[in-house]
Amino acid sequence: MKPIRTITAALVLAAGAAVFAAAPAYAEDSVLVPIPLPDGFSDQKCEELDSGKSEEGGLGETEDISAPAGQVITMVCVKAGDENSDAGVEYYMVEPPTNTVTITHSTGKDISHYSFSYEPEPTTPPTTPPATTPPVTTPPVETTPPAGGGGDGGVTLAETGFENGWLAFVGIGALAVGAAIAVPRMVAKRR
Repeated sequence: MKPIRTITAALVLAAGAAVFAAAPAYAEDSVLVPIPLPDGFSDQKCEELDSGKSEEGGLGETEDISAPAGQVITMVCVKAGDENSDAGVEYYMVEPPTNTVTITHSTGKDISHYSFSYEPEPTTPPTTPPATTPPVTTPPVETTPPAGGGGDGGVTLAETGFENGWLAFVGIGALAVGAAIAVPRMVAKRR
């Protein structure tokens, strides 16, 4: 039984370390941002956007929709219930635009129909310059760190944009659980 407890503690500690190490690898999901009813659009049914209006019926509370190949979804309309159920149309912008998105109606009722707009998927420009362009050389620029400053000698860290602060708490929690399993074992061994 003692080796199992030690192995469990090691696995929990390793999981905590893995959470810290893998955190920056997670990609940010697209978000549906509610927008007001566009001018001239009906508040009773979705307009036929680029996808046309889906009326296949039997849709549940959520629906996964996908743009055609090479396209990304930019705006979505969702309708649930009927005219008497206060479940009118809702329009959303997709930030950032994506190929596939899961839609729901804010009332939680089953979706009666939907439509969405799409546009060509953004392309990335080539990363290498043409072979005929000679490299541009510039003389090095000498900089002097600000005097006094914030105590860092003029050196600042790069802004990474990583905003998953919750991940630190998960990692610390995993480390604490591992320690709670391992410490009694070590104390018992010394007795």
